[in-house]
Amino acid sequence: MIPKHKPYFDAGEFRSLFNFGENIIQKFEKDFARTVHSKYALSFPYGRSGLFALLKSQDIQNAEILVPAYTCIVVPNAIVASGNIPRFIDISLDDYNMGLKDISSSISQRTRAIIPTHMYGYPMNVKQLRETIDDNRILVIEDACLALLSKEVGKYGDAAFYSFNIGKQIVTFDGSIVTTNSEGIYEKLKSYREANFKKPLITKGIGKIAMFLVSCFMFNTTIYGLTYVAWKHSESLRKRTRNWDVANTSMPKDYLDLYSKVQAKIGIAQLQKLKVITIKREEIAKLYSKWLEGVKGITLPPIVDGATYSHYTIRTRNRDKLVKALEKRGIHAGCTFDYSIPHTPAYAKYSKEGNFTNSVTAAKEVANLPLYPSLDKGAIQNICESIVNLLAKHGGQ
Repeated sequence: MIPKHKPYFDAGEFRSLFNFGENIIQKFEKDFARTVHSKYALSFPYGRSGLFALLKSQDIQNAEILVPAYTCIVVPNAIVASGNIPRFIDISLDDYNMGLKDISSSISQRTRAIIPTHMYGYPMNVKQLRETIDDNRILVIEDACLALLSKEVGKYGDAAFYSFNIGKQIVTFDGSIVTTNSEGIYEKLKSYREANFKKPLITKGIGKIAMFLVSCFMFNTTIYGLTYVAWKHSESLRKRTRNWDVANTSMPKDYLDLYSKVQAKIGIAQLQKLKVITIKREEIAKLYSKWLEGVKGITLPPIVDGATYSHYTIRTRNRDKLVKALEKRGIHAGCTFDYSIPHTPAYAKYSKEGNFTNSVTAAKEVANLPLYPSLDKGAIQNICESIVNLLAKHGGQ
């Protein structure tokens, strides 16, 4: 079976586990900052932990935070946990990013931050966003969790946060980095982390090693079918791999743990192949678009200069039917974000105004095709031919 995601590991990550040098975490932070052309970087256990710490360290409290209606639900989780109020803005279906035209009218006296997501690796025009803001109290915090090395990400915002779970461009089995070019933001964030985050138990590092070793086998194409069946039929496994819930706003129990040395070691090794990862993802996205061009019944994502393609995202009105049919052919597709946040039980009360029609459309119609650096042309051709045949069989429906 062809996996939807697959980490790009080799012997380098295994060798990294035997790096017993000092200041491993600080080295990863510095390497990451240099990679994304930022002055400062600090690590956290989750992307939402980094965002939470940012808001708390900047004394943003009981304020309104503007956020896309179609993004990862953990973003408003962190907003609520920090004592603030999420206010949602609909997206554009062109690139799935926050609609710029709706931002100015959504800013109020209570707005203290805007969190644009660079969705699916498509860089949002943060420079233009910055030009629409006429209030120097409002921070722009870029959600770059899907946009590592996307064009100009982090250049115009006050800070950016990244994450490294199994579906991201680099993988350290959870974990996050917050970057900024502001010394003031960095110093406050660092002080907050030192005062409020604690050293993880040694068992956590052992657990990350186990996850790394297991992942080297379970994503093998021959074995993955069994992995997928086990995941699909085990509620506990699904909860472990999807550690959030559309029905509540809770944070993980360990969200105030520090980033572990094991993760930093793997992260350093992953950064060394990031350029290759980025190039291969772009090549695969272009192949999909070439071979699926003109196929009736699907809308293809744009090929954009500076995008890094965390996902290859098509839209089709019968998404669930297509995903199930691909599964029968040994292809794991699906939808990573199958919800419009204002329409979830946890956040309906924060979205009294607006229909968020584009977010609803994305939630219902988006399908993410397999995309990872080791995906070969034969597999891509198989996926494309399967989609073409399935849609032709049902008249493009």
